[in-house]
Amino acid sequence: MDKRVIAVIPAKGFSRRVPGKNMRLFNGKPLLYYTIVQALRSGMVDEVYVSTDSPEIRQFAQECGARVPFLRPAELAADHVHGSVPILHMLEQLGGSSKYSHCLQLLPSSPLKTSKTIDAVVTLSIERNSNVLSVTPTGKMVFHFRTIDEAGRLQPVEKEAAFNLQSGDRPEVHCLNGAVYCASVNELLRHRTFQYGNPVAFPMDPIEALDIDTETDFIVAEQCAALLDKGVLRT
Repeated sequence: MDKRVIAVIPAKGFSRRVPGKNMRLFNGKPLLYYTIVQALRSGMVDEVYVSTDSPEIRQFAQECGARVPFLRPAELAADHVHGSVPILHMLEQLGGSSKYSHCLQLLPSSPLKTSKTIDAVVTLSIERNSNVLSVTPTGKMVFHFRTIDEAGRLQPVEKEAAFNLQSGDRPEVHCLNGAVYCASVNELLRHRTFQYGNPVAFPMDPIEALDIDTETDFIVAEQCAALLDKGVLRT
């Protein structure tokens, strides 16, 4: 049997900042729905799984067409558990590299990502023989970034701060967004993370990459989705 591409959507029941986030209605449907649908529409993904500790989410995901063969152990759904852990657990339970060649992480908190982006990330990972991480352009250089110390004073992120720089003087900074990560299953299980080595970047449109982590994010993303549906916004 040829090895297949698996997509795993981590969707636990508890959410600290936005209660019940994964099942909260987003433009009329639970937030989780949108990631499942786009994963199922992908031409590169063979199997779509949801990792959850919630019986409610399990039932809903199965109704949408995703596979949920078991509930995630409670200790893997705690707040401190990194998002890659339940994906590794799912892979190992399903047969790992003996069954799959590549694995996708698809976060349900980015509901505006498309099957086109999912396909592009998988294709890039296979063609470059590398892990691929989706990123969001910030439009800024590293010199624009500061931390705030205990006294409330700004401190440059880089030790050698420069001032009055023009756009193009240094490369643009991109931030990891977690929306669509892909890696070979062999390497993923070996390194225990998608963020190993020198990954290839997949820049996403900032609208498509919107990540819901707060109540404000939820409102903004919902309004953007409505504008996309009307054709007012385009990614």
